[in-house]
Amino acid sequence: MKVTLFLLNKKGYQSLKSVLIENKLKQLIELVVIARDEGNKEDYYEEIKNLCEANSIPYIDRKDFAKVNTLYSIAIGWKWLLFNIPNLIVFHDSLLPKYRGFAPLPNMLINGENQLAATSLFASERMDEGNIIFQKVIEVDYPLKIKDAINLIAGLYSEIILEILTYVNQAKKLPSSLQDHSKATYSIWRDDEDYFIDWTMGAHFIERFVNAVGFPYDGAKTNLDDEIIRISDVEVIRNFKLELIHPGKILMFNNKRPIVVCGQDAIMIKQAYHMDGKPYQFNKLRKRLK
Repeated sequence: MKVTLFLLNKKGYQSLKSVLIENKLKQLIELVVIARDEGNKEDYYEEIKNLCEANSIPYIDRKDFAKVNTLYSIAIGWKWLLFNIPNLIVFHDSLLPKYRGFAPLPNMLINGENQLAATSLFASERMDEGNIIFQKVIEVDYPLKIKDAINLIAGLYSEIILEILTYVNQAKKLPSSLQDHSKATYSIWRDDEDYFIDWTMGAHFIERFVNAVGFPYDGAKTNLDDEIIRISDVEVIRNFKLELIHPGKILMFNNKRPIVVCGQDAIMIKQAYHMDGKPYQFNKLRKRLK
């Protein structure tokens, strides 16, 4: 009994790597489908390709892929729709039925969830409504950057794919549990406009936002003097008492780092860059970030 794998990004790479360590499970892989992701600075295309070549695993680019010939297929990190594939198993970055949909991991970080999770489920016609196979949960503390959160989820994915392939190898029927649709919530897709900081929000929210959309994604942004600036590292300044709230205004500097007024408390910007990647130096006080 063989499987086809659709793999993208760090989570796909780490999952494949964990399978290849297990010789009896490695033999189950018939084909790996790989793809490039322009919206992710770490799509792991070359890394997955090299891993397949080093282990004599057949692979193909998604643009050249035609059809599945295996009983099961598994999609990890995959962002494109797959049609007419029986027994398709999808990996999702949340404890379903919570956070169905798009970008669940960044949105969970922005919301400050104290647990991150991974779910494997059978694909369904409606978004993320299929029966659940396995779920894993991990407790987290903040501040937490998206790159570190991805590593945590990749570890959960590795555990899940090994469990699934062990069932397949033993010709056992996979677990399948209905979701409680009454408890469903939905995670909305993000575009370029969603990377801009809303300074009317509280400092803790803004810190989580900056950390959630950073590398390997495009990074949090703000406008200053008709220029877009990318902000990669901030720190909450707690118990910052202001007589009147003026969100986005630079109030003072601390070791040449600007302290910006937020809807509640304040944020110190520790690292910022021009859009060409060069470090940005704040040198004027009476400025407002928008």
